Amino acid sequence: MALIFCTGFDNYSTITDFWDTPGLDTTINVGAGVPRTGRGCLQILSAAFGPLKNFLANKTHVLGCVSWRSSHPGSVMDFVNNAAGEVGVRVTVQGDGSIAFGWGNANNFIAQTAVGLVTFNSYVSIAVEVENFTTATGIITCWVNGVQVFHQTGLKTTNTFATGSPSFCNAFRLMGPGGIPTLCVLDDCYVLDCGTAPNITFLGALKLYALAPTGDVAVAWTPLGGGSNFSEVDEVPPDGDTSYVSSAAVGAVDQYAYPLTGVPAGSSIPFLQHELDMKVDAGSRSVGSDVQGVAAAGFALTNGYHIYPTPYDVNPGTGVTFVGGDFPVAAGPKVTA
Repeated sequence: MALIFCTGFDNYSTITDFWDTPGLDTTINVGAGVPRTGRGCLQILSAAFGPLKNFLANKTHVLGCVSWRSSHPGSVMDFVNNAAGEVGVRVTVQGDGSIAFGWGNANNFIAQTAVGLVTFNSYVSIAVEVENFTTATGIITCWVNGVQVFHQTGLKTTNTFATGSPSFCNAFRLMGPGGIPTLCVLDDCYVLDCGTAPNITFLGALKLYALAPTGDVAVAWTPLGGGSNFSEVDEVPPDGDTSYVSSAAVGAVDQYAYPLTGVPAGSSIPFLQHELDMKVDAGSRSVGSDVQGVAAAGFALTNGYHIYPTPYDVNPGTGVTFVGGDFPVAAGPKVTA
């Protein structure tokens, strides 16, 4: 699958529910008029470093896209090699509205776009694609508000010590200016593995919508309150042990109906991500996403709640891109082991 992960910061309030590390000073902002889409956005406060999410595999061709709104210039995103403890490529907005690219933790200069591309204090969609994390043959392409503004080959896109050894990206981090700006918020973020079809390049300045289930389709798990299953798992943000469904039976599947609530009519749907907020109460258990009756690989659960995202570039029930007529989509958890 091409989609690695996406988030609109709308369905959780604790950053580490979804991200692997929270950053140095970050929060979910649900203030009126601040999010670009939906109820929430990421706010980066006094420090530059925002949340980081690891990939399940090493990637050599990655695209990150985020809508960035800041009162001051500063960093936007990092393509990270966790094995080396090093940034491959850092993307930074300059004071003149240009976008600069740097390599390594020291943000050594690689290249820069034309000036005047970024307007401060307004959301600007910034997408960057990096192909080949190498010392001499890297390729960087950049889009601003859906328009390609930069493409250059033969670039250094990793630290020198990686010469002669495999170099890759296996994590992605959002960034801000640091130094307590008046405001820095980010929304509608998606990350692609451009080496895997079908979504192999920039998909646009997308708006991401979080959809909660509105009904039961077919259920086999046990609801805490004894009523409908979907009503135990439709809270935004998740409420932990206050409401939940549970099952210890391998193979048990719950299916809930997800309508296109809030999504503008006629919207294209380049991908879908099904998220399950889960924990194990005792022993060991693996649970996976089941969409349209097709089960994905299970996640080995921990004893604390965490949101496990499963990306879908196509509808597993039809084998082609999702369309409005596919909704309401039937999806839910399946006990896989």
